[in-house]
Amino acid sequence: MASVKVAVRVRPFNQREINMGAQGIIEMEGKKTKIYNIKASSVSGEGERRNRVKDFSFDFSYWSLDDRSRHYASQEMVSEL
Repeated sequence: MASVKVAVRVRPFNQREINMGAQGIIEMEGKKTKIYNIKASSVSGEGERRNRVKDFSFDFSYWSLDDRSRHYASQEMVSEL
C-alpha cells in the first residue's frame, strides 16, 4: 500500500501584500512549521501561548518567502520532489 506524503510551501508575498506592508507569520525549521496568530494577546500564560502559536509537522516544508534566506527553496528545488 502506498503512503501519502504531504508538503507545504510558504510562497513569496505578491505585490499587493508588499504594498500593504505584510509581515510573515510562519516559521519553518526542518519538517516543523509554526504559524503565529499576531492578533492573540501577548500575555505569557500557557493558554495564551496555545492561542498564539500553532505547530505542525509535514513530510516536506519549503520556505520560499525570501530568496535571501538560507532556508529559501526555489521552484526547481520543490519540483524535484
